[in-house]
Amino acid sequence: MMKKKLARLGKTVLWLALAMTAAGGGTALAVDYEVGSSSYFFFSKDRNVNSANNFYLPLYEYLNVDVSNLGSPSISIHASGWGRADFTSRGAGDRGDGEFLYGYFQWKDQNSPRRVLRVGRQFIFGGPSSLRSQYVDGLYFKSDLVKGFGVEILGGSPVTSAIGGRGGDVVAQGRAYYVRDDKVEIGVGYLHTLDSNQRAREDFGLDFWFKPIQEVEVFGNLIYDTLGEEVADANLTTVAFPIEKLKLTANFGYAVPSNLLPHTSFFSIFSDSAYVNAGLAGTYFVTDRLTLDADAQFFHYSTGGNLVRYGGQGTYQYGADKQGRVALAAHRLDQLEGGVMEFRTFASYAFKNKLSVSGDLYGYLLDQANRGRDFSFTGIGNVGYEVRNRDKIT
Repeated sequence: MMKKKLARLGKTVLWLALAMTAAGGGTALAVDYEVGSSSYFFFSKDRNVNSANNFYLPLYEYLNVDVSNLGSPSISIHASGWGRADFTSRGAGDRGDGEFLYGYFQWKDQNSPRRVLRVGRQFIFGGPSSLRSQYVDGLYFKSDLVKGFGVEILGGSPVTSAIGGRGGDVVAQGRAYYVRDDKVEIGVGYLHTLDSNQRAREDFGLDFWFKPIQEVEVFGNLIYDTLGEEVADANLTTVAFPIEKLKLTANFGYAVPSNLLPHTSFFSIFSDSAYVNAGLAGTYFVTDRLTLDADAQFFHYSTGGNLVRYGGQGTYQYGADKQGRVALAAHRLDQLEGGVMEFRTFASYAFKNKLSVSGDLYGYLLDQANRGRDFSFTGIGNVGYEVRNRDKIT
């Protein structure tokens, strides 16, 4: 019953926000609002579908609504969703689909940016669930308490697929943190979830971020899975600017993917191979228009396999207002069953008459042929025109 009420609440948030904007709420209701709408029309023919009708004409609509200053600068509404309508059937009567992504009321203390309350469907990222980002129907509260110490509390029902169902699904999370001078933040938390009234996750987590000097940041996290009785995830990342135009990033991590899924999930049996990864990336800002990037990532799996990916990219912006951009990239992927060379080239330009064009070409050269082919490529071209402010046809 609670989950049905939360779902109705989320839809009410979206419809209320739309009604307020349609009513010209910017003046009549003394609120501020912003509506973002993106529409995409496609046509495609799928030769791999065993159906008499494999020619599709779908129309996708993505809608975002933000309403603020609802009687107070602290109160706002945020909602988003998408829908699909097909002019031809995909079989079994499928002529459309859609999803309500998020919709929540928010109260945010204007005098304390870390004091916030949200109610409704929302995206959660942080604490011991930092690598288990998910949508939740429920309540979230965060606040500083005293001398840099604060708490985060979350409770509700996780949003799941139609296959999994939502009976007896509960998520509860608490986190205590300490912040000092915007240079240090340390948090410890606990996460508990139920799936059909069965224990699905139970984690203790530690996360930290600190900036010892202006040119260096260090952050990471550790998640201990009490149901699997082992570390599920650990990560340490360092970002440094050793000289003015050079940015270096180094990371080291360990993960057991099966423990990053609910223990009640069927898919956890396919993710039981632990791995260690290490990476290094660098960005050199040659000028304010030219940037060079290089990166390398190494993975070692408990099953004995290794994977290495390395390469680089160059990006250049041109034009008086940097309205043009070109990029060239190449990477090499080496793994147990052969390697792959990856190539990409990208170019875009925005004209002063609000016309813009872009092209993207990327391909792969395989060491071993797959289905008789040792290469693959994809090309994408776009032409866009801004009809008026915030309205663009692409």
